[in-house]
Amino acid sequence: LLGTSTAALAQNVSINLDGLPGHASSIFDVSSTDKGVLLPRMSEAQRLAIANPAEGLLVYQNTGDRGFYVFSNGSWQALTASAGPTPDVDLPQSSVAYSNNFYTTTGSWGTIPGMSVNVTVPAGKTAMAQVLADIGVATNATGNNNHSCTDLAIIRDGALLPEAGYKRVTAGTGANSSHNNFYKNPVITGNEVLGPGTYNFQLIAVRTCTGGQTRNAILGGDNSSILQGTLKVSLEFQ
Repeated sequence: LLGTSTAALAQNVSINLDGLPGHASSIFDVSSTDKGVLLPRMSEAQRLAIANPAEGLLVYQNTGDRGFYVFSNGSWQALTASAGPTPDVDLPQSSVAYSNNFYTTTGSWGTIPGMSVNVTVPAGKTAMAQVLADIGVATNATGNNNHSCTDLAIIRDGALLPEAGYKRVTAGTGANSSHNNFYKNPVITGNEVLGPGTYNFQLIAVRTCTGGQTRNAILGGDNSSILQGTLKVSLEFQ
């Protein structure tokens, strides 16, 4: 208080460190080059509980759709477009993708359609990413002894995870094989510690056996008995 000049004039009130009067057009003039003004801060429930709010009443809401709200024309209005509830980044978060098409393997690694997830770790945070993927695998031909060998792997931004899920799957072996024989939804898991940034995770596959009765594999299923795939990335913030 001793270091702050407050001038109470007939026309206005000014608060500053320079001893200057308030601007003639203002009733209340606050000046500073290194401090701001804090208006009342409250939860959404507290804001809505204000009895008979005056037109022009201004508050800052610090829960739900955060931001400044003004009471105008008989109702509360957000001063800026809301981006939705602000998540608490210290709570676990999950992102999930689903395969949206069937995919036939080739001799080169390829991303299964739909099996791609982006996650973001905010500035100043680290997170353990726990990744889980599953997808049905079937042979791509009818007939005895036809079978498919497929490698499945989880990658992050084009590179195999340091603690990566990796699995080789064989579908449709034996004398009674047909393309309805399958390995139903093998589960692949992996994990990695991430710093701040945005990351892309994908489930990729490649055909690994050739010759004889081997065939390309179908991933995601070739009939209703095979579930389509799921790729889930969960962030545990540290």
